[in-house]
Amino acid sequence: MLSLRILILLSIILNAVSQYSFFVQFPKISVTEDQPHVVCSSAQSQPRIAAACFNCTEISQVPTCINNFKILTTQLNVLSGLQELVTICNPTDTTGVTTNLNNNQFQIIFQTKAPSYNAPNGHTLTIPSSAVQCVNGQWFIQYITTIAGQYQLQVSLNTGVSTNGQTIWTPLQEYGGGSTSPFESSSTYVVAGPSRDQTYFIDTVLSSRPPCTQSSPACSYCLNPQLNGGCAGNTQIPAANALSKIFFTSGDAFSNPAASASCSAASASSFVSNLQAIKISYLVPTNCQELRCASAEVQGNSVAVPVPSSISCASTQYAVYFTPSRSGFYSLQITLLALVIGPQLNSINAGPVDFNHTFAYGNGLFGSIQNEQVTFSIIPTDQFGNQHTSGMFVFQIFLTPVSYLGLQQIIQPVSYGNGPVEVTYSISTTGTYSLEVHYCKDLTHYPPYTPRENQLCDLATASNAGPQILGSPYTITVVGAQFVVTGGNQPGMMSTFRTAQVGVQYFSLLQSNFQNGPCGQTYGTPEVQARYLPVIRFDIASLQYTSYPPSNPTLQPTDVSPTDVSDGLYYETRYAQVTGQCLNGAYVFSFVLTISGSYNVWIYVDTVNPQLAAGSPLSLVVTPDPQVISNFRAAGPILSCTDTTLCMANQNMVFYVLAKDKYLNDATECTETISIQVQPAQYSLDHFKLTNIVTNATTGISTETNQVRYESQTIQGFQGVVQGCNQGKYQATIFATLSADYIANIYVGSNLLFGSPFNFHIYPQQIDLTLGSTQQGLVTYTRWSYFRIYIPNPYGFQVNVIKTDSNDGQPWTFLRYNQVFEVFEEPDSRNSYPVAAAQYYCQSCRLHLAPEKCKVGYWYVSVYGFQDDSYFSINVIQYSSSNIVSSVPALGRVEPGFYQYFHFNVTSNAGFQVRVSSTTSTQGSLVTTLKKGSYPLTEFDASSSLGQALISNGCLDCILDFLPSTSAPGVWYLSVIAFSYAVDFQVLFLEFDKQQINFGSKQSQFTLAPYTWGYFFFDITPDITPDGFRLSVIPMSAKYNLTTVLKKADFPISLTDNTFRELPCSSCRVTVMSKLPLQSTWYVGVYAGSTGGTFNIRVQLLQTCPNQCFGNGVCTQQKIKNCVCFPGYTGVDCSKVVKEKVFAWYPLIDTIVDYSDNKTPMFFLMNNGSNLNFDSNGILISDSYIAIPKPTPAVACSMFLNLDQPTKSDLQWGEQIVVNEGTAASNKVQKTIPEVGEWYRWNQIGNPMGNPFTNETCAEYNPRRELTVMFRFRMDNIFPSRGSLMSLGRASSIIGRQDVDKNGMWSWQLAPYEHPNGVNVVVDLYLRNATHEISVREHSIYPIDGKDIFYKANRRTTTFPNGWCIDGLYPDPVTGTCKYFELGKNYHLAFTFGPRRVNLYVDATLVAFMDLGLWNITHIPSGRIEFGHDPRYASFERLFFGRVRDIRILRYVASHNEILSIFTQGDLWFQWQRNLQVTTSSNASEGSWESPISLTSLDDGSLDPDTAYHAKVCREYRNPNEPSSMQQAAHCPFVDTQTSWILTTDNHAVNPDYTTTRTPYGLGIEIVVLLDTR
Repeated sequence: MLSLRILILLSIILNAVSQYSFFVQFPKISVTEDQPHVVCSSAQSQPRIAAACFNCTEISQVPTCINNFKILTTQLNVLSGLQELVTICNPTDTTGVTTNLNNNQFQIIFQTKAPSYNAPNGHTLTIPSSAVQCVNGQWFIQYITTIAGQYQLQVSLNTGVSTNGQTIWTPLQEYGGGSTSPFESSSTYVVAGPSRDQTYFIDTVLSSRPPCTQSSPACSYCLNPQLNGGCAGNTQIPAANALSKIFFTSGDAFSNPAASASCSAASASSFVSNLQAIKISYLVPTNCQELRCASAEVQGNSVAVPVPSSISCASTQYAVYFTPSRSGFYSLQITLLALVIGPQLNSINAGPVDFNHTFAYGNGLFGSIQNEQVTFSIIPTDQFGNQHTSGMFVFQIFLTPVSYLGLQQIIQPVSYGNGPVEVTYSISTTGTYSLEVHYCKDLTHYPPYTPRENQLCDLATASNAGPQILGSPYTITVVGAQFVVTGGNQPGMMSTFRTAQVGVQYFSLLQSNFQNGPCGQTYGTPEVQARYLPVIRFDIASLQYTSYPPSNPTLQPTDVSPTDVSDGLYYETRYAQVTGQCLNGAYVFSFVLTISGSYNVWIYVDTVNPQLAAGSPLSLVVTPDPQVISNFRAAGPILSCTDTTLCMANQNMVFYVLAKDKYLNDATECTETISIQVQPAQYSLDHFKLTNIVTNATTGISTETNQVRYESQTIQGFQGVVQGCNQGKYQATIFATLSADYIANIYVGSNLLFGSPFNFHIYPQQIDLTLGSTQQGLVTYTRWSYFRIYIPNPYGFQVNVIKTDSNDGQPWTFLRYNQVFEVFEEPDSRNSYPVAAAQYYCQSCRLHLAPEKCKVGYWYVSVYGFQDDSYFSINVIQYSSSNIVSSVPALGRVEPGFYQYFHFNVTSNAGFQVRVSSTTSTQGSLVTTLKKGSYPLTEFDASSSLGQALISNGCLDCILDFLPSTSAPGVWYLSVIAFSYAVDFQVLFLEFDKQQINFGSKQSQFTLAPYTWGYFFFDITPDITPDGFRLSVIPMSAKYNLTTVLKKADFPISLTDNTFRELPCSSCRVTVMSKLPLQSTWYVGVYAGSTGGTFNIRVQLLQTCPNQCFGNGVCTQQKIKNCVCFPGYTGVDCSKVVKEKVFAWYPLIDTIVDYSDNKTPMFFLMNNGSNLNFDSNGILISDSYIAIPKPTPAVACSMFLNLDQPTKSDLQWGEQIVVNEGTAASNKVQKTIPEVGEWYRWNQIGNPMGNPFTNETCAEYNPRRELTVMFRFRMDNIFPSRGSLMSLGRASSIIGRQDVDKNGMWSWQLAPYEHPNGVNVVVDLYLRNATHEISVREHSIYPIDGKDIFYKANRRTTTFPNGWCIDGLYPDPVTGTCKYFELGKNYHLAFTFGPRRVNLYVDATLVAFMDLGLWNITHIPSGRIEFGHDPRYASFERLFFGRVRDIRILRYVASHNEILSIFTQGDLWFQWQRNLQVTTSSNASEGSWESPISLTSLDDGSLDPDTAYHAKVCREYRNPNEPSSMQQAAHCPFVDTQTSWILTTDNHAVNPDYTTTRTPYGLGIEIVVLLDTR
């Protein structure tokens, strides 16, 4: 089979889509024995796997078949477009997603196609999805059944949930393009067992059903009549007066018709039948009026009567033939010698329904009362008088109005299936109707099978209307149960039912309009009379019903509005008494009402189905008693004066006097005289009158003067006024000019009114004020004046009462919420005045109510006259409160002595500033007050900051600073009050910035307003361990006056609040060496002076060994830490590669780029359907492998190495030696030492034995002699082959290993898992040169000429990264073998080859090595490195399945320290690369944690000169072959020429937490903070 080979560069993105499908596979049916069976016959005694019955069990000692079929899983091959079988239950698709196939849910249902003798209702077999499990990608479905015959099989898959929450079951297809579920074929036909001796049964099921075929498909018992010939039946179903037959047959062990059943005419003659009719019954109508009958009774029961019959063979079954004379039950018994079958009862149906003999009976054929249900029955009968007692028959019933024009109705019967049909109806409209009953069809012979599915009647007629039965049509009458009030002329009877009078008992008549008699005696039955006894209810006409008309004869509280219940109108409902006696064809009822007014009279009939009588409701007017006595009453709110606005001086106060009868109903006459007398409650009560008239007491002469004064006078009584009367309601008024307590006596004629005298209080007149408007007022000495004002919002207000006359009076002013002051008392001293204010001894009185105490609603101003009367003006001014937002100015104007308020929300703890500045020239001044959480009550009610009250007094440019604090967030309130003169001003609220700074070289620019702070912070989290950081704040212009403060863990709140000792300056550089840990949140405060300004700010991290040297070097500390790189790497953090020493480095994180800068390509060889994709574990290779060019030598030169006289020993690994291992010619080592010229070249191929001409040393790095290969890998599967991890060779072109022994074919290989030639191998390492093929293996050591030349690590003393062995605690004591690698787990593997030494490391643990005088490995002219393939075999043989990343191919021997460092720290490089990809360029720039600045490149000469050079440590371009003497003689400065430095030791005896120095730097400030490493 040829393989499709595709060579693809990784620059092509391969996307593969996996899709799983499921199919049903049945066993192949070639012969009957292959079909499913009930009984295991001899053919299944040794069941075949290919057959449906593959095994046997026992049920009731009968061998029973275990049948089966399968559900298969397939996957779409996107390249071929074909479905391929899946053979595992946890497959992984091309995107790396693993699917558990057992999570699929299947619905498996077997259902017999037709009922049978042993399953008369059919048989259903359900196999739950939980009962089957996936094995090798398929489900093996097993089932057992004792019911034979054709089955339909439904197999569906749960594919989700529909929008209405229902499970979606999708049918499966047969594998190979067959049919779709449900399946019906020979594969689902269960074959019956063999016939048992003497086992016969009468098949009553088959005998009673018609055949169901494609020509007559609508049989209810057959699942799919149109498939496979439908279902067998009886063409001569037993029926009266018709040739009938009943089947009987031989059966198997489970009463199935035996598979071998047969019959013949000869055998039929051996049977004898005994057939008897045992029950014949029928209905006879009774209580008839002509052809309309009300009832029926059963007649015709008889004893058993023999019936002639004969037996013959019908196909493969026997049949008993007979002709029954009547329908009913027949007993059949069959004998064959000693064999007796039966007796068996059989139902014999009547013949076809004949409409001329079909009749009906019941009360429903006569008529009904309106809305009353009545019933009648229809008896289907054939032409011989046989009545059907079973089956379903369709009749149509039409009800057509005769006495009025109306639509015809169709009545649906309510009972089917037992022969007779029950019909029930009720009619709501009275009248005469025609009732027609039509016969339609017998559902045994006509589809469909439920009457409601087809309203068509006789399918054989064009009009779709069948013939009418015997007696149809019927004339019926529907009468209504109704009553009317007729009145009467008998003694004591009301003549007309229109008016009544309170207190009088009335009798009246209620006449029925029943057709058949008075008093509801319909049909002469007492039960009907009691049912229709009426209910008469009297409702107050003003009731509001919740539904109209009310349906309940007894009125419930829920039938009327809640107001009617609370006002008591509902409880005034009354009911009449009905005597139950009939006078003159009517009921007598009586009633007495004591409340006058209009009534609705409701009459209800029918206690079973309550309904209103005709004409309801009637109207009845009940008049009061004309005899009115002294039951007058007074009504009106002023009689109690709970509402002070209705009882004030100088206004009319209205009340009413009401005429009543003896039942306290309102009388309508206005015949009485009403008078009102009002007197002060105390006759000594006086008042003051303003006058300029002076009366001389001696002479009695009055004269007018120019001086206004007050004169005390006694309050006089007065009369109320009656303004008129209407319908017994008298309207009266009282007008009082003075406030005082009064009493009022009301007279009706000469009689004192009930309740007199009435006490009430007249309040001083209250005047409503308007905000902003001035009102004039007067208050007399020792008296009060009251004002009311509505305050619409809670921002506070001010009340000004200014005296306008010139006497000594003082208008003392009092303020109270929602109530006036009643007495003179300081309000704040009484608990009864919780919200109040007052001012005394003032002629210009001003009350200030702060927003904190202000409420929305009515406020009352009370003015008290002190010392003298006072004329005054009063106005109320509402304060305003404006919401302000940060940086948006707000304008305002405030009058002297007045307040204006502002509020704002602070969201951060970085602090804020509020500035209030005058916008115009003024001689006034401002006081600004700031308070958190509530409005300032006065200008001195302020919150504080740093112990100082937040008040700015007597200013026109007022600044309030609240510096950073956790108490800053919240709602703050500002009050502004002006003094002396009005002030126009501007309010500006500035919330200080709190910006986070990201580490890196990018600068952030900000601007601050004058006298404001800007705050910044940066986090050095616990997972970051820098050795220092640098903060720079550089203004954009020298004129900007900016000061910077740095503080750890909290905001600086002043220019002196910093963490470090030295005060920062605006133009300096500060160096700090701190013993404090740097991990914290650091806060930077920048204060803008009078100029404000724009500046740039930046923070960069400093580190001595950035990123832990990425594992490519070792962090070594002398005075400071530095990265000493391994030979193949360079740079401050060892992140760069020396390409002469590293042939290739493929991280394989998301690309195949070679990071060695050699641009070594990588190729992928892919088979048909293979897979490649990247994730965090590297690249997945599945049915594919990697090809890399063969490593080539390279030359590296260094300019720092300078030896005077190098010797061969300086240039080689020790002295020349000759190795002659072994004696056999096949094992001879021919060439052991290379020429010197192959190792080094001097001065561009100079004399290899001479001295160099320049200060340059060059070395050749030849991978044939020194080679390191390391990588991380994970094995995912060992199938279908166990391939190599990595190898160097030339690919074989022959399938199978046939040319591998040829010289020059391959050099070395690593096999990851049990090599075909061995077992339990950790790693096979094969090497080959011209004379040897050698192997380092875990399970065996190959000697050469009997001498061990390979060694492996002592497994008793070497601890591996994951313990010992994965399959045991210790290796096998004899072989020393154990399995080490686990599938799905990541490992690091390293292989080094050098002269005379080979090492193998797993997770940086040496697991095997060899010492041999082998100086080079085989040169492969056309070879290549292959990962995941054994090159000794043809393409796509011996493949590796798994993931790989971080492949490094070095041209030198890596030390164990390097391998260990890369194993433990190498992932730091990958994390760094991922961070570079997901962060922006600004965050990933120099000084960020991804790229911290090395201290070796920091100093620019401006730092404190008291520093020391670092140790001269060589960390670049090391030659791995140089001896220690060369390393010691090397001059090795750092690549970057800047000086590396560290602060010298502090001279203090006890080191403080920090030490600082400050040097001039220029514009701006730079703070460098370092950890103390001393």
